[in-house]
Amino acid sequence: MKLNINIIAIICFCIFTFSCNKNQIAPFVSEENNLQNNVSAIDKSITNFPETFEVGSKTSYTAANVTLTSGSWNLSDALIGTTSTDRKTGIKSVRIQNAGILSMNFDIATGVSAVSFNYGKYSTEANSTFELWSSTNSGSTWQKVGLTTTASSTTLTKITYAVYYTGNVRFQIRKLSGGKLNIDDFDVQDNSTLSTRDDNMGIGNPS
Repeated sequence: MKLNINIIAIICFCIFTFSCNKNQIAPFVSEENNLQNNVSAIDKSITNFPETFEVGSKTSYTAANVTLTSGSWNLSDALIGTTSTDRKTGIKSVRIQNAGILSMNFDIATGVSAVSFNYGKYSTEANSTFELWSSTNSGSTWQKVGLTTTASSTTLTKITYAVYYTGNVRFQIRKLSGGKLNIDDFDVQDNSTLSTRDDNMGIGNPS
């Protein structure tokens, strides 16, 4: 009986050690209309974020890199829109068509606790779907973050992903279907104020 107890204890220890070494946890995804801050977002943006896309210029959907305040981004089947029917908080936002991709060409090295951005339907286009993806090996491979989201409103909506990355990571938004999509105010929060075992509510109410 004593031997069995020791075996169980060893198994539990191994499970605990493996779980502590994971690079990320399943993201908590939340949405709010009209650009309201979400309680699960940690208000400590990485330097040069949020990316507002106000600095860059790109008028063609042809894939190309654009230098923005936060760094170099690749816009594939996407451009920086400035028209009155582009959904934006300033004078510019990204507009993505077809199965276009908005992708960071650089890593964030200090870890990330939350990602958020605003999205909306361009002009009177049909509803569209999109996903957030991440890479921890400089873009060699990518992993989907959270669920597929549908853009169904011409009013900008803020979506927040509570995540956990301790080292290098970059992100991209992949448009999957439907009409043209606007993306604006892409924000990344560092993980220096993540919840601990003594602060179980640090990343929001699981409900």
